[in-house]
Amino acid sequence: MKHTEYKLTVSNPILEIVSPDLSAVHYKIGSIIALDADTYNELKKGNTITRYTGVGLVRFTKKDFENEVRTITVTVEEGSVKLGNR
Repeated sequence: MKHTEYKLTVSNPILEIVSPDLSAVHYKIGSIIALDADTYNELKKGNTITRYTGVGLVRFTKKDFENEVRTITVTVEEGSVKLGNR
């Protein structure tokens, strides 16, 4: 099984929307956000991503991030070996 994580660097402040009249900076410029492959692909297509927080929501698009994205890929393999008992 292979799992890839995408690490994006924030280039525009991303706000947490608490109410129509109240928002606060949730991710500052330079912050790193980790996304799974499905979310990254939706972002890359140009879709807006919405994440819900404890008090509101956060929305972002690919324009809120630096162009270069770091990836971490982990491969997990399962197997079996003999202990040597007879």
